[in-house]
Amino acid sequence: LYSDMDEGLGGILIIKAFNAIPPVLKSFKHENLKHQKLISEMENYIITLGTYLILMLFFKIYVAVAAKE
Repeated sequence: LYSDMDEGLGGILIIKAFNAIPPVLKSFKHENLKHQKLISEMENYIITLGTYLILMLFFKIYVAVAAKE
């Protein structure tokens, strides 16, 4: 990550000088889309896991209360 930032910040003048803005922008958009998809998948996984944990906790409490009766 640091090397990408360093390359990005240090290479701005070079990119402008060689008119490389469109390919760099395309590459950035591609990498950004990959990261957005990964985050979306992680969010779905966390939501699903949270739902299962809540249901398991509820079921455990329900069984414990039912056993006392």
